[in-house]
Amino acid sequence: ALPSARGVAVHYLGTRYDSRPHEQCAAMVRSVRQTHLDHPTENYVDIAYNLVVCEHGAVFVGRGVRKRPGANGGTSQNASYYAVLALH
Repeated sequence: ALPSARGVAVHYLGTRYDSRPHEQCAAMVRSVRQTHLDHPTENYVDIAYNLVVCEHGAVFVGRGVRKRPGANGGTSQNASYYAVLALH
């Protein structure tokens, strides 16, 4: 766990909500991960979120709970808050 974790920051993709059947959620998580890996300036080594939760309640492991996230907007925020993506 993050030794200095103060809480959890919940994120969303910032796009229009489009419901999908649950069997498509894993592919969506892989798509988000690939988008992060392909980002030209962020230098992500994995998806930026610790966990991803789909609208059906399933939890997908991103970086996991023992890794520092990359989605909270800066070094101090990433050291202090887990990042969870509410997948829509």
